[in-house]
Amino acid sequence: MSMSISIQSGAGWIAIFFIVAIIDVIYHNRGAASGTMNMELRMLAPVEAISDGIDRCKEMGKPLYMTIGCYAQLSGQYAPMTISAINIQRYSARLAVRRDVEPWFMVPMIPEALPLIDGVYREVCVAEGKPEAYKPENIQWFGQLEAGYSTGAAGIAARIRAGTAICAGAMSGTGDIAPTAANRTVGALMIGGNARYTHQGVYSIWYDYTLWTSDVYAAGAYCSGDPNLLSSILAQDVVTWMCIIIGLVTLAVGTFTGVDWLAFP
Repeated sequence: MSMSISIQSGAGWIAIFFIVAIIDVIYHNRGAASGTMNMELRMLAPVEAISDGIDRCKEMGKPLYMTIGCYAQLSGQYAPMTISAINIQRYSARLAVRRDVEPWFMVPMIPEALPLIDGVYREVCVAEGKPEAYKPENIQWFGQLEAGYSTGAAGIAARIRAGTAICAGAMSGTGDIAPTAANRTVGALMIGGNARYTHQGVYSIWYDYTLWTSDVYAAGAYCSGDPNLLSSILAQDVVTWMCIIIGLVTLAVGTFTGVDWLAFP
C-alpha cells in the first residue's frame, strides 16, 4: 500500500530515476577507466573553429582574446562551467603558443581564478617548449566588482583588437556584454557560449560560433581529452534521453487516459 502511494505521489519515480542515473554514471566511468568504451565525441563546430580562429590571428598579426566568464567561480553552481571553460582555454592557449600567437586572458571577478589561469598559461608555454612566451602582463584582473571587470575587459578588447575572441564559460548577463560588444566592434571572430540557458540571448547573435548550454560541457571534455570527463558527457546524454522519453510517455498517458501518473499531490 505504501509503495503504491509512493509511486502515485511521484516520489517512487524519482527514486527509480535516481538509481538508474547512478548506474548509468558508474557504468560509463568504469568503461572509461578500463579503456573498453569508445570515448569519441562528435566534433562541435565551435571547437573546430578554434584552430581556424587562431590561424586567423596568425595571418592578421593579431592576438587572441580569451575569457572564462565574469562569474567563473570555483565552487557552487558555476564551478562545472568554470572547469569546462578552463579546459577550452588551455586547449586554445596551447594552439596559440604553438603557432606564435599572443594570448590574452581576462580574469573573472573571482580572485581565486587568477592563479589558476596563470598556471594554465605557464603550463602551455612550457609544454610547447616556449617558456619565454609567458607574459604576465597578458593576464588581466580588474578587481572583484562586476563593473570593474566589464569596463576593464572592454578596454583591453578595444586596445589589442584581437583577431579572435573565445568567450566560453560562466558568462554574465551584464558583466560580459560590454567586452563581447567591444570584440565584435573591432572585427574579432567570435567563438563562445555559456551553460546558463537564460543568458544566451544577445550573445548568440554576436557569436559567429555558439556553444549552446550543455555544449559548453561537451566542448570542455573534448578539449581536455580526459576519459573521465568524456564518460560524464556520454552518461549525461543517456540521462537526457531518459528525460525525453519520460516526458513523451507522460504526455501520451495524460493525453489519452487523463491520468497524470507522475504528478505530485
